Amino acid sequence: MADAYQEIEIKYHFIVPPRIIFEALTNQMMLIQLSQNAAISEPRPQGKYSLYGGIIEGEYISLKQNEQIEMNWRFKDWGSVWSHVLITLEQGEDDDEVIVVVKQTKVPAYDNYGKHVHLDNLENGWRNNIFEKLSKVFGFPIKK
Repeated sequence: MADAYQEIEIKYHFIVPPRIIFEALTNQMMLIQLSQNAAISEPRPQGKYSLYGGIIEGEYISLKQNEQIEMNWRFKDWGSVWSHVLITLEQGEDDDEVIVVVKQTKVPAYDNYGKHVHLDNLENGWRNNIFEKLSKVFGFPIKK
């Protein structure tokens, strides 16, 4: 059971420059505002990452300014299993547009309690608790 992995890929298109999204996803104060909860972000290799009071935890692997964020990422109830998250910020048609691509691999099939990890719930979490909130909290327009 522990060796079964899943993966997802999500794309979101914002009408802001890539640097704005990069900052929002790595700046600790912006993450606190976004989540309206405790957050930690140390954007450097081996730096800690935590959202929603520790429900989500991670560790940065690498960062390319305004281009890419790579990290080990997990929900607290995943136990010792870490997924791999690669967030790529692709330039949109205009300079003030970015396509955010999240590829999350090594997602466990089951959590610490033997409950199935549903990819729909994981994807909806990214959409509702990160991307839609970037628009609602900071006013970043989403290109539909």
